[in-house]
Amino acid sequence: MKLIGKRKASSRKLDYQEKMRELFEIYDSCFEKEIKRCLSKDNRFNIFKIISAPMRFGKTRRAITHMIPYLLTETDCNVVILTSPLKGILKQKEKLARKICRKYGFGFCETVDQVKEVLDDGDKAVFITTNQNAYTQEKTQEFYDNADNSKIAFIVDECHTWTTDCKENIPDVNGGSGSNFLGTLYRTIRQVAKESPYIFGLTATPNNQHKGFVPALQNMQYELINKFLDIDEFKYRMGWFDWDNVTFYETSPLYGDQTEETFNKMIYNIRSIENLTGKKRCAFIETRMKPTEDWLERNDLPPMENPFIKRILDLIKNSDFSFKGMTDKDGIGVVMTSKKKYIFNKNGKLLETPDEKTIYKYLADNTNPLRFLITIEMGKMGVDLPTVKEFFSLRENDGNSKRSKKFGWITEQVIQKYGRLLTCNPGIDDDTFYDEKGEYVGDIRNVPNFYIDQNKMAFYVVDNELNLEAMKEFAENFAPDFNKVDFSFFKNGKKTIVPSKQERDAAYKLAQKDRCEREGCKCFEDFVTNPPIGSEEFPLSEEDRLVNYIKGLQVDHVDRNLNNIDPENLKTYCPNAHSGKTMKYEDYMPK
Repeated sequence: MKLIGKRKASSRKLDYQEKMRELFEIYDSCFEKEIKRCLSKDNRFNIFKIISAPMRFGKTRRAITHMIPYLLTETDCNVVILTSPLKGILKQKEKLARKICRKYGFGFCETVDQVKEVLDDGDKAVFITTNQNAYTQEKTQEFYDNADNSKIAFIVDECHTWTTDCKENIPDVNGGSGSNFLGTLYRTIRQVAKESPYIFGLTATPNNQHKGFVPALQNMQYELINKFLDIDEFKYRMGWFDWDNVTFYETSPLYGDQTEETFNKMIYNIRSIENLTGKKRCAFIETRMKPTEDWLERNDLPPMENPFIKRILDLIKNSDFSFKGMTDKDGIGVVMTSKKKYIFNKNGKLLETPDEKTIYKYLADNTNPLRFLITIEMGKMGVDLPTVKEFFSLRENDGNSKRSKKFGWITEQVIQKYGRLLTCNPGIDDDTFYDEKGEYVGDIRNVPNFYIDQNKMAFYVVDNELNLEAMKEFAENFAPDFNKVDFSFFKNGKKTIVPSKQERDAAYKLAQKDRCEREGCKCFEDFVTNPPIGSEEFPLSEEDRLVNYIKGLQVDHVDRNLNNIDPENLKTYCPNAHSGKTMKYEDYMPK
């Protein structure tokens, strides 16, 4: 279903531009209002100020393009420190950050030494680094000890992680035990917050401490300073959620039971949508935590030898995944850990070892063969993955480590992972699509030759209470509802994926049983074991009757959608049961 030409496009474009401008202004004004409170000498010290907005809203982008310039031009701050738990988040925005620094004359810094040089020259610095470097390294701690802390501002991206004040509060904040938690971020920022009121955290999923449910045991407290924006406002710049595209499945050690069946269901969805849209569709595959990287190192094994990863590679190898022209030289998947990255072909052969930034570039490129992102605790927050619209989790999530006795299921981390699929997939590069002054203004309705199927998300997760609770919350608060999207701008309404004859025949062959599955049907008895006297079947042997019975069985579509060949939607019916259902619902009538 492609867009209708330019019907009312110009008017809609202007309206949408204005609407998004209003939303950004609401978000930015909250920050500016807080800065003015700080400047008015209102006592805003010792407060970690949390700003929330939906995933894929562009919090990191707004931090770089608005928050940092505002802090360095409207206050006496001379350095803004933007930190993130993952290096990949920062790498994706490095080009933008350098551009903003050039525009305003700020020094772009990646090390403490560079910050010192900029400050010594009398200029203002933007220090962009990881949480690890900012809060645990001796050299950065020395910088805070010797710097004028009143002139330092912090912006902590993805602050639902790392920010808990102490190990005693860990169980009620993220559900962990807290036994190894050191609270380095909190301790570092607490010292600066005594002299600087410019302490901010950004997240889509404020935790129990940010919301004020779990007070910090020391003097610096958390304060959520804005209201969450309505997710419905973003349905034309984000991926779409549909409960029909969520599969909960049973698993077991090394991924048995329903894992293979469900994995092949995902493969079918990828191939079908790629054939329809002509755009590639990628999968985010999350493996189990153990064996850990430490375990692999102790046993002198690379990540590719992790038995859980090997099982995923086997699933890909044994699947019917392919695309036109695919060869053994095509790197279709990548295994990504915090230390090493491995790109492999369909047979699991290692081809190259790129860096994280290159991997995200490959995934976004529609001409690149990379389709499968397999991770161990990587890419789970913050990064933009527009072509990734399939999420397959092989983690069972230990309930005891994710449930707070006081607050129940703690879902932030799981929701963040689901959110990797929320980046809109318009089929063009992000900079062009989101340019507020460009042709598309971040509105998918402005993209020609767009198919709705390429922007629909699909999830395959282990069937447990945590995943169900997290998915409900994700659907309600974080993901635009596919069924609420206005498709009036599409020709002929919603286009359904039409399977090929080969795909249909293969699905029917796999689904067909040797007995009718219609509840209460006595066809087997009437035709095979005890046919009526005088019937055509009566003179035949039971063996021949069985052969004829099986030949006559048909495949029924449970939801009556003939294009839905999902195994769960296909049942074996006898001719009478099948025709009876057809007559009941008048499926013979023209629609």
